[in-house]
Amino acid sequence: MFVDAYTCAKFFIYYLCARLLTQGKLDEKYFFSINRICKIIAVIFFVLALHDAFLSPWFPVADFRYFTNSVMLFFEHPEYLARASMTVLFILAYNYRYYKHNIYYIIMLTIVMILTFRTKAIISTFIIYILYIYFVKFKFKSLLPVGVGAVGGTAYLGYDSLNKYYVEIEESARLILTNDGIQIANNYFPIGSGFGSFASSMAAQYYSKLYMKLGYYRRKDIGMGEGRKGNFLSDTFWPIVIAQTGWLGLFSFCLAIISMLIYIIQSRKSDVYYFWVALSIMAHEIIASFAESAFFHPTAMAEFLLLGLITSIHEFPREEKKAKD
Repeated sequence: MFVDAYTCAKFFIYYLCARLLTQGKLDEKYFFSINRICKIIAVIFFVLALHDAFLSPWFPVADFRYFTNSVMLFFEHPEYLARASMTVLFILAYNYRYYKHNIYYIIMLTIVMILTFRTKAIISTFIIYILYIYFVKFKFKSLLPVGVGAVGGTAYLGYDSLNKYYVEIEESARLILTNDGIQIANNYFPIGSGFGSFASSMAAQYYSKLYMKLGYYRRKDIGMGEGRKGNFLSDTFWPIVIAQTGWLGLFSFCLAIISMLIYIIQSRKSDVYYFWVALSIMAHEIIASFAESAFFHPTAMAEFLLLGLITSIHEFPREEKKAKD
């Protein structure tokens, strides 16, 4: 329970600690020191991904999609490669105000994420470019046109995946977890069934008693067993929040996310680069939340640490010391 409670809160803890503990200590050039490292990483990922996608791969590859296998290089899963690429991309994007040639490395990482064939990463990258073109390149201020375009583009790009996991496959793991999560929230109204009880990795690892009640039998070949067909005992983000914390917890979580978004949106007129990167990070996690543990994912902590640091720079930038007379 304690581990799960920390898992559910750590993204916000990382964000707040990075934001509050560095106030007045950083400036917008803070990430200059690792810009070259990020470029080197981008080139390495790009070259290796192209090689493994179109030639005899040096590293294990995942499932075949479209025209080649999903690349994952030396990572455990293509999702980890996509998230690592996304984090490096965010740093390059933040430094773009001073290093315009970073765009070439951003494009390299975009190609890497496309070759992982993770729909979430591809949609998130699409959003990053839309936000850049609209707010940074053309300096538009209104949120409505880009909001409509982003939602429409996301719906178009993500339709196949949502249809596959929530419509076509009648008893997909994600659909089952979502439906049962809602039912649990209703049964344990308003505070839910508690941490470590449903849909999280801890619930799966220690095999929550709720799983047996729901007919989730632990078998290695199909995950949920004969009673409930599917692939995973823990798979998506929202069922965790809804079931474990109830409708009250869901409301509180959404309120926290909305408050973060409001702060970021209000910054668009004062620092468009911070706005671009910060909003892209939040958009990425929100998009990912419909298909994975997202905000609770271990690799998401790097993004929220970065978000906290750039928010600290935006809110309380370090003042240059005046030269002595």
